Amino acid sequence: MTSPTAPPPSESVHRVGDDTWTVTTLPNGAPGWEQREAELADAGTQLALQHRSVWAELGSAPERFFVAVRSAAGCPGWGFAVAVHPSRALPGHHVWRIERAGGVRNEGAAHAGLRALADLARQDRSVLRVDLEILSRDDAVRARLGRAARGAGFRARPGCRCYAHTVAIDLRPPEPEIFRSLHRMARRNVEAIEKLPVAVRAIA
Repeated sequence: MTSPTAPPPSESVHRVGDDTWTVTTLPNGAPGWEQREAELADAGTQLALQHRSVWAELGSAPERFFVAVRSAAGCPGWGFAVAVHPSRALPGHHVWRIERAGGVRNEGAAHAGLRALADLARQDRSVLRVDLEILSRDDAVRARLGRAARGAGFRARPGCRCYAHTVAIDLRPPEPEIFRSLHRMARRNVEAIEKLPVAVRAIA
């Protein structure tokens, strides 16, 4: 069985409407990955942990690579990480997965990035499919990314491996108030920890 690997570094140009975008792929460990993250953050786009270089360095997936999208003027448009998973059904083949995609401010940039990724997958005969998982609390972001995905050739599949609802907790109030806001069974489960032979301690 061959181990899953990311595609080699590449750069392609895509025209979406009146805009031109440059899409670059960066393998795990490439110094440019962290730089692209910083550029996106400065532009107001925060990436989820799964798309950060530090997450890739932890080895949470066999391999990851980053897809960076820039405008013709060199301004950051979007970026996302792709996890490369081995197929259990077909040894030597892989599934590319974009987990918790979001933070899309420009639909054209998203379209260009996803289209470039789809092109790479078609060129690699070991790639069985590309899974895109969208996660955002912003309805507009989800709609924007959905349109970009459909325009890039992605199709919704029946059933999904994700959950329908995401639990969100406001961490701004004091801790006792947060705890009181939890469901009664959740509070009981937390308190039950004290009855088990484990200790919860703060690590400096």
